[in-house]
Order: sequence, then C-alpha cells, then structure tokens
Amino acid sequence: MVSDMMVQCRHRKMNECSVALSDFVVIDVKKRILDKINDYYKAPHSLLEKFNVLDKFFSGDKADRVMKSIRECVGSNTVNNDTGENLQLLGGICQEIETMIETIKNVVPDVSHFAMFEVRCFELKDLLTRQLRFLLSLVLDAVNEENRNHMMNISTRFQEIANTMISDITDSAELRQLQEFVAKSAITLSDLNEQYIGLFLI
Repeated sequence: MVSDMMVQCRHRKMNECSVALSDFVVIDVKKRILDKINDYYKAPHSLLEKFNVLDKFFSGDKADRVMKSIRECVGSNTVNNDTGENLQLLGGICQEIETMIETIKNVVPDVSHFAMFEVRCFELKDLLTRQLRFLLSLVLDAVNEENRNHMMNISTRFQEIANTMISDITDSAELRQLQEFVAKSAITLSDLNEQYIGLFLI
C-alpha cells in the first residue's frame, strides 16, 4: 500500500502554489532575507576601507606628483647642489612608492572568506602593484638620466680645468693668472670630487 502511494505521488503533478508574491508572508520573508544578506555584506564591504591609505594613488595625485618631480628635476645642465637635491627628492619618491607597494601586499589577504561571500583581492593587488612599479621605473629612469647628465658636466669641468693648467705661458702676467686659477681650482676640484662621490651615495 505504501509503495502504491509513493508511485502515485511520484507521477502526480503538484497543485498550484498556495501563496502569491504579493502576499504579506512572501514580502516579509523576502525582506528578512535581504536584511540578512545586507548584514552579511557589511564584513566584506569593510575591506574597501582598508584601501583608504592609497587614496592619493587612486585619485591620481601620486602619479601627478611623480611626473611633476621628474619634469622639474631632469634636464638641469648646471653643476651645483641642485642635482644632489634633485636626486634626493627622486630617491624620496622611490621610497614612498616602495612603501606603498609593501602596503598593498599586506593591506588585505589575497582571499577572504565571509558568511555567504568570498572576496578575492589578488588580481586587484597585482594590478595596483604593477601600476606602482611602472611609476617607480619612471623615477629610476629619471634618476639615471640626472646622474648621467651630472657626471658629464663634472667631467667637462674637470677637462676645462686641466686644459687651462697645461696651456702654454707666454709672459709673467699669464703665469700670475694661471697661479690664481690653480688656487681657485683647488676649491672647485674639491667640490666636484664631493659631488662625484655623492652620486654613488645617493
């Protein structure tokens, strides 16, 4: 008998639903489910707040500052303390970018598990890291160019001093001028040597 009833139930069509979408019970259940989903969503949504430390990067301020610094620092043909300051400025920007890259690595886990939700941040973190590394490469290229230009300027100054010192002397007046030039050059050579060494320390 039981088996006969099971066979009949298996082949019998279900009756029409006893409730409609406009019924209070359906509306109430849907609201409670939605409220529960919203509650569960708060935890994964809070991950966005952890990226607030990168606001300057997201807004484009960091990229604008990098490009502005590169334009201001690169291309100076003078041999003075400005080059050292420029290299220090660019070096500071490099450190800031490297710090941001490390921050991205640890700001959130690659995969976070929550009730009802799984948040995967690996691709986002990888994209942000690649963009920052691109900015870093621009700064490093600028540092190399500024360093190379400054080294060429130093070499030119050294050569000018050397050419003057080995020039032929025709009278005592030129000899006196050469002696004064040599005395002044000692200070210049010392300054150029400090700049030359400083380029390797920056």
